[in-house]
Amino acid sequence: MIDATAEPPTSDNRFAVVDTETMEVLKGCMSNGSRNNYESTNVKFIVWIYDNQEDHDGLLKPNLLREMETAHETDVARRMRAGHPSKLCNALCAVCRRWLKVITPNDPETHPVELRALTFTIFVRYLGTFKKRNK
Repeated sequence: MIDATAEPPTSDNRFAVVDTETMEVLKGCMSNGSRNNYESTNVKFIVWIYDNQEDHDGLLKPNLLREMETAHETDVARRMRAGHPSKLCNALCAVCRRWLKVITPNDPETHPVELRALTFTIFVRYLGTFKKRNK
């Protein structure tokens, strides 16, 4: 529903009402399973950037990077019942999920990845990690 009391359109807000309505429709059209799948894929991408930050420095927001480093230390310290290190990255993934849930499309400070720094080449390198290897 369009708000008749909304301020007149400017170059900054002329699509605000439509964008808000579109986001609400999209939220209602996607199943929870699909939404979770997309979120998991985004988490994997952020973790991949974290794991390869020596090659892709500056892609993750500094605050996110600090949180991820703390979470990674927590994950590394976790031990299995037999005393072996855990391979799980639950804390790291939880940080990524929390950041993804609070994204505001028009506020770049809430975006976990510096999108201006993300290039096609970097993204293709990530996609290459899905390539099946012949044994």
